[in-house]
Amino acid sequence: MPRPALVALLLGPLAFSTGAFVFGGLLVPMADDLDVSVNAVAQLQTAFAIACAVGGPALAIALKRVDRKSLLIAVMGFLAVIHAASALVATYEMLLPLRILGGFLGALTVPLASTLAVALVPPEMRGRALAIVSGGTALGLLLGIPLGSLIGGTFGWRASLWYTVVLSIAVAGAIAALVPARTASATTASTSSASSVLSWPLPGLYLSTLLAFAATFATVGLVGPIITSLTGVTGGAVGFVQILVGIGSILGLVIGARLADGIGDKALLPLLGVVCLTQFVYAAGLAIAPSGIVGGAIYALATLPGAAALFACLPVVAASIARHASGGAILAFALNGATIFLGQGLGIAIGGVGFSLSGLSGAALMGTTLGLIGAYVAFRLRN
Repeated sequence: MPRPALVALLLGPLAFSTGAFVFGGLLVPMADDLDVSVNAVAQLQTAFAIACAVGGPALAIALKRVDRKSLLIAVMGFLAVIHAASALVATYEMLLPLRILGGFLGALTVPLASTLAVALVPPEMRGRALAIVSGGTALGLLLGIPLGSLIGGTFGWRASLWYTVVLSIAVAGAIAALVPARTASATTASTSSASSVLSWPLPGLYLSTLLAFAATFATVGLVGPIITSLTGVTGGAVGFVQILVGIGSILGLVIGARLADGIGDKALLPLLGVVCLTQFVYAAGLAIAPSGIVGGAIYALATLPGAAALFACLPVVAASIARHASGGAILAFALNGATIFLGQGLGIAIGGVGFSLSGLSGAALMGTTLGLIGAYVAFRLRN
C-alpha cells in the first residue's frame, strides 16, 4: 500500500473539515464581535455545508476531464485564499458569501481524495484505503478543530481562520510532493453513469449518510454552548473537550473498516441506532442541566459512542458504494459527499429551530428524531 501518498490524501479532508467547522467552539465571541446572534453565526456553517452539497456533484461533472491531482491541489489553494479573506472581513454580511464560496469549491476535496486513493490500490484494498482517507475528517475533529478553537480562544476567532490558511497551503504542498502524477483504475473511468449511481441500494446509502450526519450536527452546530452548559468550560478550553469527538471518530473508523469487510451495509442499522440514542442522552442531560463532573460524564457518554457510530458509517457506506456504483463511482462518491454536507447543513438548521423553540435540549431532541428516521432507512436497506 502506498502509505505516503495515502497520508497526503488523508490531509486533504483534514484541512477541509478543519476549515469548515474551526469556529464551532467560538460561536459566542464571534457573535459578539460581528454583532449578531449565536444562532446566526451557527448558520454560517449551514450555508457552508449546503454550498458543499451543491458544489460537489456539479463540479465533479463540470471538471471531469481535469487531472484529479492538479484539481485537488488547486482546491486547497482556493480554500487558503477564501479563509484568508474570511479572516479579514469586518461584517457578517461580508463573511456569509465567502463561506458559501468556500463550501462550493471545497466540496471536491473528499471525493477527489477518495477517487485518488481508490486508484492507488488494488480492489481488495479499497475499503482500507477509503478508511484511511476518511480518517482525515476524524483527525480534523481530533486535532484540527480543537487546535483551531484553542488558537481562536487565545488570539481571537480570526486567528483560527489564519491557522486554516497555513494548514491548507501545507496540505497542497504535501499532495504535490507525495501523490503520484498519474493513477489508473477502472473505478475512476467514468464520472457520469446515472443508471448506476441512482440504482438501489445507492439511494438508501446516500439517505442513511445524510440522516446520520443531520442527527449528529443538530448538536455539533451548537457544540460550544452545549459544552459550556454541561461542563462549565468556556473559551479556548472548549477545544480540549472537543478532542473527545476526535477520539470517538478514530475508534469508529477502525470499527467501520472491519464491519465493511464483514457484514457490510447491514451494520448501518445498529450504528444509526447508536447515533439516535446518543442524541437522546444529550437531550436528557441538557434538560437536567447539570454542570461539572456529572455534566462532563453526560457529555462523554453521548459524544464518544456518537462520534464512533457516525464515523463507522463512513467506510461501511464507502465500501458499499464502490461495490455497487460500477463505472459511476466518482459521481457516486460526490453524491455521497453531497449528502454528508447537506446532512451537516440540514442538521445545524434543524438544530437551530429546536434551539429557538426550547433551548439546547430542543436541538438535541431534533437530532434524536433525525437519528430515528435514519435507523428506519437502514432497516429498509436490510430488507
